[in-house]
Order: sequence, then structure tokens, then C-alpha cells
Amino acid sequence: MLETAALAAGLSWTSGFRLYLAVFTAGALGRLGLLHLPPGLQVLESWWMIALAALLALAEFVADKVPGFDSFW
Repeated sequence: MLETAALAAGLSWTSGFRLYLAVFTAGALGRLGLLHLPPGLQVLESWWMIALAALLALAEFVADKVPGFDSFW
């Protein structure tokens, strides 16, 4: 499982996307049946994981724009 997560993190980093946005996109597409995820990454298709990734992606976006929140983040 850790190897698969490390692979996913590395791929999202090399593609230029934010990690949380990549997790959200993969999970949402997998949940909608538009992307087939390997067994180790199918946990990303759960609604709580999609919602958490969306919330963290939004927080990361806001952290880039708000100086005070950036220091906290």
C-alpha cells in the first residue's frame, strides 16, 4: 500500500499538479467509472476520501493566496 501511495505522490508531483488535487481527480473519476484504478488505489474512490481531498485542495489553494493562512498551513 505504501509503495502504491508513493507512486501516486510521485506521479502527481512530476505532472505538475498539487497532490490533493490529483487525489481528488483520480478518486472522482474512479467513482464515476471513467478511470480504472489499481486495487491499491481504489480507496481513493470512497466519498469521504474524495471530500477530504477536495477540502485539502481548497485549503492549499487558499494558502497560496492568503499570507496569514500560508504561515499556518
